[in-house]
Amino acid sequence: MIKCERTYPAPESLAKRQAYNEADVISRLKAIFYDKCYICGLKGLQDGVVEHLVSHKGNDDLKYDWNNLFWSCHHCNQWKNKRGFETDVLDCCHQNPEQHIMCIYDPRGNRVIVKPRDTEQSSVITARLIANVFNEPNTGIRINASSQRMQDLRREWNVFLKLLADYRKEKSAHRKRLIRARLSRTSAFAAFKRDYIREHQSEYKEFLEFVS
Repeated sequence: MIKCERTYPAPESLAKRQAYNEADVISRLKAIFYDKCYICGLKGLQDGVVEHLVSHKGNDDLKYDWNNLFWSCHHCNQWKNKRGFETDVLDCCHQNPEQHIMCIYDPRGNRVIVKPRDTEQSSVITARLIANVFNEPNTGIRINASSQRMQDLRREWNVFLKLLADYRKEKSAHRKRLIRARLSRTSAFAAFKRDYIREHQSEYKEFLEFVS
């Protein structure tokens, strides 16, 4: 999960209160969240859905509230709707998640570790949610979704590490630009790569400016 900037005013269709997934809403959300799931960071979603940060059950104000609408993959949306995640998940448009949680990919164990950086309830709940969407499949559908997500993360991770290894061999401006692109918030699974640089800053001091 990374910081995003919500744009205003709200899409016109929300004022009609007939649907919250009209074309103007979806196109704006895809742009705001870099066409990525705001929870897991998967990019170029084929199953994108409009997600409510705070459950809108019985509350039409929340249902059509522009500030409550996020872009999510179907898999993460299912997890987000489970008990315990209806409220208190970090709002990545008003808070910087990277200041509250740490995302680690363990390639040897092929697992994701997410740690809260503080004791705030929203940090703890968000860390648990992100860990769950990667590591805790409960059904056949979720097993397949989690497996595919981990494969995509592993593929992106291998490319990232290869770029870092190449840069260590030859610290060229071109290779630095390639790594900068992978560290951009627009990149798939950006939080994992950005936290890796922070945790290895003694080796990659020149990239710290790209993850600030």
